[in-house]
Amino acid sequence: PLPTATETEPPRPAVAAPEPRLAAPLFPDLDVPEAKTRRPLAPLAPPFALDTSTEPLDDAVPSPLAATTHPPVPPPPAAIEQRPPASATRPPDPDVPLPAV
Repeated sequence: PLPTATETEPPRPAVAAPEPRLAAPLFPDLDVPEAKTRRPLAPLAPPFALDTSTEPLDDAVPSPLAATTHPPVPPPPAAIEQRPPASATRPPDPDVPLPAV
């Protein structure tokens, strides 16, 4: 059988419950960022000064080489009759016992 899922919460501590706080928490003063007075530096050269374009690659793709092998040929019926009979032996037992499911 499959194990059952159980949820067990940890035991409660042997301490009295904390007293509730009625005061609001103390927050630090809000730091207001200073306004920026400097502008960013201008770039030395404008980006994309040259108009470039890339043409698609229209090269001729070579065809794959022709196959030089032939598909397998089934054996003639006379060869099938000469086959040894199929064995019905079982595989050996494993050295280690298989787990029970």
